[in-house]
Amino acid sequence: MSLYENKHGDGQCPQDDEETYTNVYTLRRSSTEDTEASETFKICKYGSCSWKKWSVHGTVAFLGVMCLLWIILMSTICALYLAILGNLEEMKQSNREANLKLSQVKESIEEAQEQLMGKINELNNIVRSGCPPGWQAIGFQCYYISAVTMSWQEAAQYCTKQQSKLLILQNKEEMDALQPFIGGETFWIGLKLLSNTWKWVDGSDLAFSNWSPAEPNNISLMEHCVEMKLGGWNDVGCAKKNKFICKRE
Repeated sequence: MSLYENKHGDGQCPQDDEETYTNVYTLRRSSTEDTEASETFKICKYGSCSWKKWSVHGTVAFLGVMCLLWIILMSTICALYLAILGNLEEMKQSNREANLKLSQVKESIEEAQEQLMGKINELNNIVRSGCPPGWQAIGFQCYYISAVTMSWQEAAQYCTKQQSKLLILQNKEEMDALQPFIGGETFWIGLKLLSNTWKWVDGSDLAFSNWSPAEPNNISLMEHCVEMKLGGWNDVGCAKKNKFICKRE
C-alpha cells in the first residue's frame, strides 16, 4: 500500500474520518519508457489530489533558445562596434588626406608668391632703369655707390648736385638690401651730430639706428659724422676720407 493511500486502498486522499495530511507531494516515475523524459507529480492539498507532468526536454529547449538569442545579440553588438571603428578610421584617413592637400596648396601659393615677387623686382629694375647712368635701382629707389673717397661734407655736396641726398636709412630692411652692393667697405651715411643731437641731412630726427658696440663715443668731442661698415655704424671725424652713397627719392 502506498505511503499516502488510506486503509480502504481506493487511492483517494484521506477524509475527515481518517488522519488528515496536508501539503503532501508524492513523486513517481512514469510507467512508459520512451525518448521523452518526464516526471509525474501527485499533488494532494487539503483533501484534493491531482497528477501533473513536467517535461525536461521543454526546459532544455527553452534554455537553448535563450542562449541562441544571447549569441545573436552579442554578435550584432560586435558587428555594430566594428562598423563604428571602421567609420572612424575612414574619417581619420580622409582628414589626413585633406590636410595633405591643404599643405600642398599652401606650398603652391607660397611658390607662386615668390615667383610673383621676383617678377615685380624685375619690373622694378626695368622701371628704375631710368636711374642715371652708374646708379643702382634697389627696391623703389635709385642709389649711387661711389668708387672714390671724399670727406663727409664733400660727399654731401656731391649728392646734392646729383639731385639726391647723402644716404638716409629708413629701416634695417633698406640697409640689408644695400649690403650686397657695398660688401665690407666703409661708406659715409647722411647722419651728423648737430647741437648734441643726431640729425639726418634732410633735418629729420634719428628714428632708426644700428650703432656698433660702444658707439657712438665721440672721442675727443670730434666725432660728429657717421660711417657704415658691414651694417654697423660708427661716429668719426668728418674730415676722414670715405666712399659714400647717394640716394634719390
